[in-house]
Amino acid sequence: MIKKTTEIDAILLNLNKAIDAHYQWLVSMFHSVVARDASKPEITDNHSYGLCQFGRWIDHLGHSITMNYLTFG
Repeated sequence: MIKKTTEIDAILLNLNKAIDAHYQWLVSMFHSVVARDASKPEITDNHSYGLCQFGRWIDHLGHSITMNYLTFG
């Protein structure tokens, strides 16, 4: 599927924001490990990937790709 330049720019901007949020989460996770603090659900929850902006971005992207495949496949 061919995308317009503005669509690609928006995807890349959202990806960059999600990666930045993931690095912030990673730093928080390391702090929690060092402090032995298991009170943060965004780190310890079984579905913590859904609480992370990067995880939500991947889920959304995967859904979009699946929908495009089903529509055009």
